[in-house]
Amino acid sequence: MTTAAERAWRIHLALAPDHCDSFRLLGAQESARGLATAGTTHIRRSVVHRSQYPDSWAEFGAALLHADMAGEAKVALKRGLSLQPTHDRALYNLGLAEHRSNSNRRASLLYSRALAIDSRHLDARRNRAATRRAAGDVEGAIGDYRLLIAAAPDQTAYCHGLAAALLDGGRLQEAAQLFTATALRQRRRAAASGPRRISVAQLRHDAEQLDYLLEQGRIAPALASIRDLYREMLARLPAATPAMDTVEMPCPDAAPPDWTLGPDAAPGSPVPPGKTLNPRPDAMDLTNRYRTGKPALAIIDDLLAPDTLRELRRFCLESRIWRHAHGGGYLGAFMEEGFFCPLLASIADELRLALPGIFGMHPLKKVWGFNYDNRLTGINLHADFAAINVNFWITPDDANLDPGSGGLVVWDAPAPLEWGFEDYNQSPERARAYLEANGARPMVVPYRANRAVVFDSNLFHETDRFLFKPGYENRRINITLLYGLRS
Repeated sequence: MTTAAERAWRIHLALAPDHCDSFRLLGAQESARGLATAGTTHIRRSVVHRSQYPDSWAEFGAALLHADMAGEAKVALKRGLSLQPTHDRALYNLGLAEHRSNSNRRASLLYSRALAIDSRHLDARRNRAATRRAAGDVEGAIGDYRLLIAAAPDQTAYCHGLAAALLDGGRLQEAAQLFTATALRQRRRAAASGPRRISVAQLRHDAEQLDYLLEQGRIAPALASIRDLYREMLARLPAATPAMDTVEMPCPDAAPPDWTLGPDAAPGSPVPPGKTLNPRPDAMDLTNRYRTGKPALAIIDDLLAPDTLRELRRFCLESRIWRHAHGGGYLGAFMEEGFFCPLLASIADELRLALPGIFGMHPLKKVWGFNYDNRLTGINLHADFAAINVNFWITPDDANLDPGSGGLVVWDAPAPLEWGFEDYNQSPERARAYLEANGARPMVVPYRANRAVVFDSNLFHETDRFLFKPGYENRRINITLLYGLRS
């Protein structure tokens, strides 16, 4: 709907057809309402009469950029900068245009020029951090993110940006500490914001987890009342309620902070750094299998040292990190939300160092875990954005009722590189049609506790069918480490 201001400027133009400020202000109003093409057209007409003013070119360039016309935007912004080289808005927007064109080094230099004029320009600093990181200037990106956090300590995006840059720099323990501290701060905010809704799958998990923690003496007996409340909520649901349906949880005040917030009580790791993995005398053989295999895949049995496996399993059983229901009702935990304890950081680092012929210089990019109710299904067919995928399992073998299944199915055809993320990661029907059309063959890797499957992340893969015993400790848990980027 046309705004009153737009109607006023149109009336003004009817009376004074060449009034350039009316064109400019009408165009600005239209651009603000998302009418990028109309806004750009009217601002263009104002520039014809004000071509000697750098502000006109800066505003025109910004409008073009808003209309996704980056090429024309660069021309207009450069024209404005030829009239005033220190025009900070023109510098910033030209940096943005170069950034969108993936010209990261040029964009970084332009953001730097804008920051030299106004060091408090947080958008310029945030974008310079991103372009520096993309261009390989990890230390520069880390410095920018630290300055952003100093200016706005509660901005989660800045903390996640710094943690990601620390990962790129191989500083995994620092990243783990920052991800965890940020997750706790987010949880406290969420707990203070009132009731929330969660999936039936998570409610069922949380009730089972409370049972387990009470039995183990890991939490206060008073929390039995919360467990009973969750059980009552489940009992009131129809038996056929889908796992992905949601229910409203009681007010956070109903549960003590050490339960609702988590992972406050997540166990630390007594495993010394450098000792998290079992020795790998077969490292050369694994490397050869991966590098010459079709598909590129290696299976590593007995991956983790006994103490590591015990402590990692304790972390996964006791921590409040399983908070996202997916697909058929399996639960996910992600590094940005607390699933990156110091022990996981050590595992990820030591694995890369143990198999340099496979991982090369690829830095760790993501860590996540999935927790499966034995009544539901697993992850559908997809590929991932990384270069190398490590998928390993930590539930004891005696929980698996069918030793020939329960693991992973990896297909011998990679996703086409021209496919975007939505195509290769979120469209299982398209992926399956592609595999069938290309005669792809599956490789089934059966489940084994402490087994890792290392493979090219661009290969399509999916959870195999599984049949595990009922019970909280028997839930199938897999952990994924992603290294490098798909190319």
